[in-house]
Amino acid sequence: AALLIDRSGVVRFSNEAGQAMFETPDHASLYGRKFEQLWQLCDGEPLSDALPRTFSGERYEHQAFCPGPDGAPRWLEAALTPVREEDGSSAFVMCSVRDITQQYAVQQSLLNSQQRFQALADKMAQLAWMADETGYIFWYNQRWFKFTGTTFSEMEGWGWKQVHHPDHVERVTKKLSECFARGDAWEDTFPLRSRDGEYRWFLSRAMPI
Repeated sequence: AALLIDRSGVVRFSNEAGQAMFETPDHASLYGRKFEQLWQLCDGEPLSDALPRTFSGERYEHQAFCPGPDGAPRWLEAALTPVREEDGSSAFVMCSVRDITQQYAVQQSLLNSQQRFQALADKMAQLAWMADETGYIFWYNQRWFKFTGTTFSEMEGWGWKQVHHPDHVERVTKKLSECFARGDAWEDTFPLRSRDGEYRWFLSRAMPI
């Protein structure tokens, strides 16, 4: 949907998609109405600050929940872009609105899945991590940080070497790197330093995905 909005926030033009989007019987039903009022019907945030910023040259995007004609859940995304005159000023703002319900549902599904995974990983008794194909570790569960007393910034990448026993870290790193290079599963035993400075032996396994 496309709408043209003047400096006072009033809709001056709408295409047929805009008419359908906001459930009006014809184009004229949108003309002369405040876009902020239309957007508020969609449970959106007030646009009182958005329009002035857009007229000053900024691009504004926002998502809002807006039930469809039959009451079905629907999410919309509005993007406001200034329409430039020859002198560089902006007399109007072009607003494009698109239905992102399917995209939003996918994003929510991924977020829920990630949250469930995070909850499971943090509650398990074992220390866990994930790495990319080069062996660069980009995630640890909370058990790792609780045992080692470290932070992610300290452990990211190959930072885990600092909590390995110096007598074993070279051997462990060499074997791990070889397994990553071949794409093989990895298994090894080695001591890790706890937050109290005590070394405890661990059996560790990693499987390629």
